[in-house]
Amino acid sequence: KFMAGPVGDQSVFDFGVITANAMRGDKEGTWKMALAFPPNYTFSGPEGSTVSITLGQQNSVGILSEKLGYFTNLDMTFGNVAVAVNGSSPDLPINISMGEIKFFQNLFSKDGELYTGPINVSANNLTFKPNEDGVFTLGEFAGNSTITDMDLPSLQEYKAKVMKHQETLAAMSDPASAEMADPNAIIAMFADLYDFKMDGFGIEYVVKNAALQGAENQPDFKLASGKFGFNIEGLMKESGVFGIDFGYNGIEVQDEPPEYKDIVPRDTNLSIKANNIPIKALTDLASTTMDSIAANPEMAQMAGLGVMMKVPMILSQAGTKFEFSDTYAKGNTYKTTLSGGGKADISAVMSMTADIKSIFAGLDDVLAIAEQHQASPGEVGMYYMQLASTLNKLKSVGKATQSAEGKPAYEFNFQITPEGTMTINGQDAQALMMAP
Repeated sequence: KFMAGPVGDQSVFDFGVITANAMRGDKEGTWKMALAFPPNYTFSGPEGSTVSITLGQQNSVGILSEKLGYFTNLDMTFGNVAVAVNGSSPDLPINISMGEIKFFQNLFSKDGELYTGPINVSANNLTFKPNEDGVFTLGEFAGNSTITDMDLPSLQEYKAKVMKHQETLAAMSDPASAEMADPNAIIAMFADLYDFKMDGFGIEYVVKNAALQGAENQPDFKLASGKFGFNIEGLMKESGVFGIDFGYNGIEVQDEPPEYKDIVPRDTNLSIKANNIPIKALTDLASTTMDSIAANPEMAQMAGLGVMMKVPMILSQAGTKFEFSDTYAKGNTYKTTLSGGGKADISAVMSMTADIKSIFAGLDDVLAIAEQHQASPGEVGMYYMQLASTLNKLKSVGKATQSAEGKPAYEFNFQITPEGTMTINGQDAQALMMAP
């Protein structure tokens, strides 16, 4: 049992007893453990609020490192998890249930110093029921991450870091003094606490079969799947890679205005990767800039301008490039794709050049829809009027072609030239968009 707060207004967390069976691991300085957690937990807060957690079946094993003071490997599964939040608030009670929660971590080291491996968490059959009509359900959720060649700090080392900033942490936790906390001390604290040496890391969040159901037991919103992720490599090298991946598919909205049903993207994906990023040069620049701002805060604006002038040169010297792949948006009547990329070039007027191609299948169908609704009253009519104008301009310069699926389409090549001109299929893009 853990208690915090002044007498008479305490928060109490009753978590019972956690048991562990341990035996020596296969490697020196490690322990294999089987863990058993209490099936019930209760948190009692001030003003009578309570949170109750119930666990069903469970299975948890791990490997503890004596050197680090924590687990490098964990495999934990909890079934039939239920959470109930109660209290006097009109928003309560709230009930949450999950069919299963899994946590998996498998960090390994070849040299005993740098660790690599996945850290994953997932849940399925989640139901969120607030104290109102309606319910949110989620078939699956996953947060999958990977670290590469990370110098893991020991528990004692990290405690020492935290203790160095105890005064700043105390000031931030006290509402009466939080606004008076030294901002430079706060920046220094976060920079220190999150200063982990590693060569790379990545994370991806995935959801499947999400639905929001209203009072009439009809789904107000449905999403077949969605994802967001990023990864960065080469943090300990001169040059690195950064990528972003985002997308969703199968989106449905119950009360969607009929005039938008053929315009809204139902499926999308964005994948962009930047190569040859001079990570060390950029981090060194950021570090020296932060140090100069901390020493001379009134020069912050000048320091920022200096960074803006130096970054294009650093990227150009490193040969930094970016590229789109598997990028598209798809609706009921159309599909657009994007490919190509660009590169940093300090000799170019805009400090970069680009060559990007887009294929727009169904442009004529979308244009017909826009022209059909542009006479509608209010904002709907204005939206479609602007959309029709833009599509007509694009169609005037588009190159007739076919999509990968064999449907009529238009091809658009967008370029940023060394001279600083932006063109679409060879025509000035700014002049085209500004034309009546």
